[in-house]
Amino acid sequence: MGYTLAVTIVVLGMIRASAAEPDIVETKGSYESQGKTIAVEKFEPKAPGRYPAVLVLHGAGGLAIGGPEFREFARELARRGYVAHLVHYFDQTGTVRADPATIGKSFATWMITIGDALTAVSKQDNVDSKRLGLLGFSLGSYLSLSLASQDRRISAVVEYFGGLPAPFAWNLTKFPPTLILHGDADDTVPVAEARKLEKLLESKSLPFEIRVYPGQGHRFRGADEKDAYDRSLRFFEKYLKTSVG
Repeated sequence: MGYTLAVTIVVLGMIRASAAEPDIVETKGSYESQGKTIAVEKFEPKAPGRYPAVLVLHGAGGLAIGGPEFREFARELARRGYVAHLVHYFDQTGTVRADPATIGKSFATWMITIGDALTAVSKQDNVDSKRLGLLGFSLGSYLSLSLASQDRRISAVVEYFGGLPAPFAWNLTKFPPTLILHGDADDTVPVAEARKLEKLLESKSLPFEIRVYPGQGHRFRGADEKDAYDRSLRFFEKYLKTSVG
């Protein structure tokens, strides 16, 4: 996400802080995956209950790029009645920023790590294990979509400027409802990735929504950033809040 949305989210957070923040709880925790301790930042409603859960997955830049925005997105989800966990999946490989070689070597390992995060969050007393979602950005979207092709526990995916690798697209028969968000001027992940996913899901009669933003690159800017943010929240409301997967 780009500068404008960052400012928008921060301002929204400041406006709501006095009234809404007492209603959510922010903590730091961890879980075990493949013999490693994986850190997780938790943003949860304070009131008792069983809520849908969303894992927030950063991109190749780790939390150094977009960390504050991801946290505020998770906060907003918690305000709206979700358990949101920002997963430090790079802890599995000691990665700070992933280059193509690291991604190729570690992709499958990170998928397992995220799958273990789903297991951990689903065991919480305040989580409805039948309503689990993924919110991914770039590399986090590739991982979200890949895992969703294999893991039937996932009820919804929102993916920003990502794609589904060919090995996971082959012989696809089931897939959770997916929101595809991409810019047609993206020179990091070409918009062709979004179009391929759109065509695949359409051909299989699988549920999805797509919004391609004209002139936007790998980070959305201006009004399109806010539009994507609002679409994401509405999508989760539709498929996690009101539906049981």
